[in-house]
Amino acid sequence: MMSKPSLQLWLELEPQCNLACRFCYNYWKDGSAPEPVRRSTLETVAALRVLFENTRVTQVAFSGGEPLLRPDLIELISLARSYGASSILTTNGTLLTRQRVVELREAGIETFQISMHSHLPAVHDYLSGGVAWHTALAAMIRVRESGSHLVSVFVATSRNLSHFSNVLRMVGQLGVTQTVFNRFIPTGLGAIFKSEIGVPHEEQLLPILSEADKVASDHGIRIQLGTPIEVPDALSTTWRNIDLASCPVQVGQHRWTLSADLTLRRCNQSGSNIGSVSGGGFEKLVAELRLAPEKRYETIRSCGHLASHRLVKLGAS
Repeated sequence: MMSKPSLQLWLELEPQCNLACRFCYNYWKDGSAPEPVRRSTLETVAALRVLFENTRVTQVAFSGGEPLLRPDLIELISLARSYGASSILTTNGTLLTRQRVVELREAGIETFQISMHSHLPAVHDYLSGGVAWHTALAAMIRVRESGSHLVSVFVATSRNLSHFSNVLRMVGQLGVTQTVFNRFIPTGLGAIFKSEIGVPHEEQLLPILSEADKVASDHGIRIQLGTPIEVPDALSTTWRNIDLASCPVQVGQHRWTLSADLTLRRCNQSGSNIGSVSGGGFEKLVAELRLAPEKRYETIRSCGHLASHRLVKLGAS
């Protein structure tokens, strides 16, 4: 009997959001494509069951838009748990009340990822396109009080890049032990605001990350690069608290995005899809997953979007 291929899912289950982040990557928000139509609970559950029953889904990240706006979110999280998948909720935190933290945890959320883009409320709110800093901080405190795993998420633009170490010091005081550092990729609303908020280049990123590595060491924090950054080996070997990342998009990849309209996409920065789960996309997905075991690369593969915009060097470090 052939074993099930493994799969990690990034679920963009809710296209709507209560904020308008200037760096938002949702591909349709630049006006180049229509917003995905959110499918019903019945359709979504049916699609997820097809994936869960025919592949070994190891991890599910519930995202959006803002996933807490989706009325059936608890039901979908419970479904993922019933199939043994670990579940992550990635949220701006503004709707995360104490009661919701409890409900989400009981449903199966193991990790809460909450955005914190500056130690200064005005900068965080400016980048978030709405009042969010105080409510996000309160949500972080509630998650910590519940005993759940909390991960802070930082999107690095030219406007807030220098704030990263101070954010680490702040979340470190809350007992956060892991943070995700996402280099800004100008898609969606980010494409509209690119000139205003700026895309940092390697020569700007590297000294900031070197400083952050030392701060992370002081506070017991692990930094995960959520988007690829080309780092010279001579520098990366000096870092003790930073996990490098490589672009996962390739033939045979095991990490896929599922949209609210139930189409399967290789990359959450792109609207290109291989079809819906019920419309031929699933068959293409499984055929590709069975091509070969996941490849391991010794070099970092750059983000294709940044490379196409000449915002990163071509080639690997």
